[in-house]
Amino acid sequence: MSDLSQPELSIIVPTKDHPSLLRRALASAQAQSFRDFELVVMDDGDAGGARLAEELGLDRFQAFLTGGSSQVPAP
Repeated sequence: MSDLSQPELSIIVPTKDHPSLLRRALASAQAQSFRDFELVVMDDGDAGGARLAEELGLDRFQAFLTGGSSQVPAP
């Protein structure tokens, strides 16, 4: 995240090897009129979430890569 203030809302998106669905979810979040949110992608696949967020220019974004372990890392 580029802004150090705490967002009012966190959107958590779990994903694994579904880049087209993830792209739709990220684009939908970006299109919202409510802007005080962070987007957290829990990526259990190929790290596509971080690349897609970069392509879309998302500024309040975090990606946690689990490397196919199906387990969530502690932040």
